[in-house]
Order: sequence, then structure tokens, then C-alpha cells
Amino acid sequence: MNKKVTISEVAKAANVSVATVSRILNKKDGDIKISEKTKTKVLDAANSLGYQQNPFASALRTKNTGVIGTIIRDITDPLITKIAKEVQNYVHEKNLELFIGNTNYQHETAKHQLSAMANYLFDGLIILDNISKDDLFIQDIKKQGIPFVAIAGDIENFISPVIRTDEKKGIQMAVNHLIMLGHRNIGYLGSELLGIKHRFGYFKQEIEALKLPLDSKVCQNDIKRKSMITDYLINIQTISSPPTAIVCATDKLALQTISSAQQIGIRIPEDLSIVGFDDIEEASEYFPSLTTIQQPVSEISATAIDLLISMIQNKEKEFPEEQIIEPKLIVRSSTSINNHKK
Repeated sequence: MNKKVTISEVAKAANVSVATVSRILNKKDGDIKISEKTKTKVLDAANSLGYQQNPFASALRTKNTGVIGTIIRDITDPLITKIAKEVQNYVHEKNLELFIGNTNYQHETAKHQLSAMANYLFDGLIILDNISKDDLFIQDIKKQGIPFVAIAGDIENFISPVIRTDEKKGIQMAVNHLIMLGHRNIGYLGSELLGIKHRFGYFKQEIEALKLPLDSKVCQNDIKRKSMITDYLINIQTISSPPTAIVCATDKLALQTISSAQQIGIRIPEDLSIVGFDDIEEASEYFPSLTTIQQPVSEISATAIDLLISMIQNKEKEFPEEQIIEPKLIVRSSTSINNHKK
């Protein structure tokens, strides 16, 4: 086993004091400024010797480790994966490190992971999971004063502080885009999964406000697998006024709908316009490319990390419970003017 290089050895190699090395490696300013030449000499010596900092030893001195924990509900969810990547990139820009845990929608797994992160010298937590504000564990980490920020989550019982997209406005934008294209019979496909099931409520509100038909046969919020989408598309062709457009709760559902439609001879967008929600990477790569409501992932991630860092540095300060990020309509090829008006 290789002998671990000490800070004293780095100081000796750079011909400076241990205190100077400590200040440089820990990025601590003092009354006496350190020249760039000395900083370069110390860093070169540390790299040459293979010195590695011990974050846990540093934590005992500074009470901060520079490590943030993140738990996510589903690592296979394209949007969650996109957010996790952006969070990690932004954390690294801040010279911090990120540890990620995947709960796979399991509440007990989430609790265990949060407990581990809270107890193992993490400076703060990012929660990308549907944990209730009333959960005993959330109450416990609040009592411990452990800073945390939620991204999205269960809108009906959200943890605060939370950073979220204005999903109600996003659904309104999707419906209004289709209205502008002449569509009046608009269907909806969604899921009962936490985190997205409430989007159907926003859709209903908007359709009712516009006094448009709301047919239960063309609005389904319980899609669990792709075969259900194919059955749905076949069934809506048999009704007297089939939808000419569909709003989907997620891009993943929207892309599955496009695929199923093409398999049974429904042309997108000539026969049926499709709008998604999220703007995952595949949305622009699919054929036809997907019109969708973009969640500004970079802005959401940066806002969450900036807030968490502020909370870590100012634990006594009050912070807003909720910050809402504006969505954007991204128009691509899966929507077109309704040519089936009666």
C-alpha cells in the first residue's frame, strides 16, 4: 500500500509553511494575501507528490465537507436524469462534489438514503423524490438543521423549499398552442405516477375554462404501458368526434404515442397533433420531432444549488418556501394546423 502524502511533505517540497499549504488547498483567504506564484508552486508540489485531501478530516475542522447528497426517484426517467446531470455539472462548477442515490419510487429506500446522507457529513441535500412534507424523517432533518432543497416532487404536499416549473402555465401553453392551430377536440394522455398525475387537473381546468368538449373516452390519466396507448388510439378512431390533437403528460408518453400511431397508420401531425411536456433530449431527435413544453433544467438546477449553498452558509436565515421557474413552448414538427374541421 502506498504511503499517504501529508500536508507537511507538500509544505517541505514547496518550501513554504504548513499554514500556507493549508490555506491554498482549502481555498481560505487571510489577512495576508498569497501570491499566484506561491499558489502555483504549492499546487504543483501537491500534484507531483500525489497528495489527496481528506474531506472528513477537513470537515472536523471546518464543519463543511464540500459534499452534497442527492436522492432521485427514478434514474431511468429521462427528465430526472437530465436534471441530475445538470445538478452535478453546476455542483462541480462550485468546486463541490455530489453523491447520488436512486430510490426507484420506494419510500423506505428514500428514507434510508436520506438518513445515511444526513449522518455522514454531507453539507446539504437535494431531493428529487416525492417525499411528503409531513414525513417524520423530513421533520427530523429539519430539527437537525440540515439544509435541503427539493426539485419538483408532489405538488399537493410538497417539501419546502422547493424549486419547480410552473406546470399549470405549461399545460395552458400546450392547449393554447393547439387552439391557435384550429384544434377543438383535444385529448389527454397521462399517468397516476406521483409528480405528474396533477397535470391532468390543470388540463381539465383549461379545457373547461375554454368551454371545449371534455370527453372521458379521449382523456386518460392511467397509462401504464405502451400497449395501452395503442388500444387508446384504435378506440378513439371509432367515436363520432375523435380528437385531432393530444396533450401528453410527459415527453416519454408523447414519443410512445407517436410510435404507436405510426404503427397503426395514423400520421403525425397530418392526422393527429401531439404535444409533450419536459423537453428531454430525445424530443428533438425523434421523427417527427416533438412539440413540447420545456422545463428549463439548467435554470432549475442552478437555482436549487445556489439556494442550497446559501442555506449552508446562512443557516439562521429565512428562505422562500417555493421558487417558480417559467416554462417555454418549443414548437417542432409533431403539431400542425387542423385540416379536419367539421
